Amino acid sequence: MANESEPNAESGGEPTPLPDFASLPQQTQDHIRSLRKENASVRVQLRAVEAQVKAMGDAPAQIRSLKLAVALRDHGTADPELVEFLLRKENKWDDLGGDDVEVLRDRVDDLLARRPELKSQRRPPVVRSGPDFPPGPGDLNPGRQLVRSQLQGMKPEDVVKAFNDGSLDQLLGRQR
Repeated sequence: MANESEPNAESGGEPTPLPDFASLPQQTQDHIRSLRKENASVRVQLRAVEAQVKAMGDAPAQIRSLKLAVALRDHGTADPELVEFLLRKENKWDDLGGDDVEVLRDRVDDLLARRPELKSQRRPPVVRSGPDFPPGPGDLNPGRQLVRSQLQGMKPEDVVKAFNDGSLDQLLGRQR
């Protein structure tokens, strides 16, 4: 660095003193002022971007984790969180990238081959339209609640009457 010349250095090696700002031509002063304003606005923008980056935290890692979690859910295991835990325990999770879906599938298939109880038991969903509580003794429909199949053959006036009577409360999920 000792051999490099200073930009404001004279041939004698001493820096050239800066001229007084007021002694500069007006056009130069205006240009310096506009550069200072521009520099200040860029510094403000930089601080805002730095704050946004800090607020994002470790977004790429979160995106990677979410991609792997979705791929694991789509694989159809009974408990994706348990499978992820077991893969982490075997050190077969942390080296995966968000796009390593095939590698993840292979590892999950290997784990499921060794632990078949983790496989999903696919059953049709249970659909209920009636009450969740058992009927009272001797009464097959306590509260005279209507079910969806009974509504199909009813006239609109009868549906309105049943609604006003409260006979549709259970079907609509209302509390009495």
